[in-house]
Amino acid sequence: MPDDGEICIPDRAVIASAQRMFRWISLGPAAGRPAGLNAALRAARAAGRQWTQPIDEAAAPVGGLPLSAGVFHVSRCGSTLVANVLDRLRAVQLADELQAPLDILGPYWRPFPISRQQADLDLTFALLGQPLTPEKRCLIMKFSSSSLSGLSLMEAIAPAMRKILIFRDPLEVLVSNLRTPPPWSAFFKHPIRAALYLDLRPSRISGLALPDFIARGLARDFTLAADAVARAPADWLLIDYADLPGAIFGDVLSWLSLVPDAGELPGLVEETRLYSKRRDDRSDFVPDGARKRAEASPAERDLCERWLREPYERLRRLRAARIAAVTAETDPRTTPPVIVECR
Repeated sequence: MPDDGEICIPDRAVIASAQRMFRWISLGPAAGRPAGLNAALRAARAAGRQWTQPIDEAAAPVGGLPLSAGVFHVSRCGSTLVANVLDRLRAVQLADELQAPLDILGPYWRPFPISRQQADLDLTFALLGQPLTPEKRCLIMKFSSSSLSGLSLMEAIAPAMRKILIFRDPLEVLVSNLRTPPPWSAFFKHPIRAALYLDLRPSRISGLALPDFIARGLARDFTLAADAVARAPADWLLIDYADLPGAIFGDVLSWLSLVPDAGELPGLVEETRLYSKRRDDRSDFVPDGARKRAEASPAERDLCERWLREPYERLRRLRAARIAAVTAETDPRTTPPVIVECR
């Protein structure tokens, strides 16, 4: 736990003999520590500052940053770009798909009572919310495409969390995941894990080919997203991949009440030019949507239409309805002027 300026946070959660365990990482003293959470984790791993110990709720830190926002997505749709831009803001402490909260929100925590899941997640948020630098004001997390299955747990802990959902043409998403299979596709080799991931009986997994498994996994994520937004449309900002990067400056920052200062803006703009998945060589981003649609095989198009089209169209309709509602609310002919105060 924090000691003389050190910060300890959970790196990856695992289950061992029904005992919740974390591998803790000490980020070390503040002096010389990277300002970004993921960068600080990488530096701590490289230095070997990690060990394993049971979770200790009694030792949870106090006064941490609140979980201000969650960035959700349906896979390969620009969420990493949004996270990279937000990470450039000095006031933001960004956690980009860190494994510990993802594990708690995943299928292997389900056998535990809800109270146990919530306590573990609450502790994880508290640890990740320890400010790395004095400038940090809010904690923002980018979750995995499957994390929406645990949305109720997150909302119970952070009811004021602002929610952003990023989605993309389903054929482009499917082709991207088939060409470069996602980490969760490794579950395909293990029927029980695969069944847990898709929330199916193991007998239903038998006979599935890998493309079918990936398509069903993506369909589950699209459906989770559409269901979550449909329950409370006004709580969500929906971003279509086609509107990036402009939507970051036109919608995301205002939705999160974040106002970059003049010195930060050039870095934010520069980030939108770069290919988000390759941070080391800093290569430029090249749009690939048209290429992915063109190279899709007839079988892949059939998979897309069978599994992904319907939940994707639901998201499109929900976004259109949300935009219409916001436009009506802000139409000066029907709504008196209001003063919006950024916090």
